[in-house]
Amino acid sequence: MTFNLDEAVAVLARTPVVLDALLRDLPRPWIIADEGEATWSPRDVVAHLVHGEETDWIPRARIILEHGEARPTISDTCGRSRGSWPGAMPRAWDRGGRTCR
Repeated sequence: MTFNLDEAVAVLARTPVVLDALLRDLPRPWIIADEGEATWSPRDVVAHLVHGEETDWIPRARIILEHGEARPTISDTCGRSRGSWPGAMPRAWDRGGRTCR
């Protein structure tokens, strides 16, 4: 499959609605639970996606298009660090949903 930025945007534009349907109003233990060391909770995943949306997905896509797999991309994962995301899950997703539209 050849990467197409317009197709990627179409898929990514649907992400907020899908994650909102899956995660909004779930009890807190379900949102913060992970499966142990070096695993991600749903909150971590949403924080990571929002962080990427706000900071680096277009630059990373350009690197991939220009260099292919020859040059690895490095993502700043601080957006998913425990305790780094301000507020509750609904507010986090509301913030991300606005940037994806």
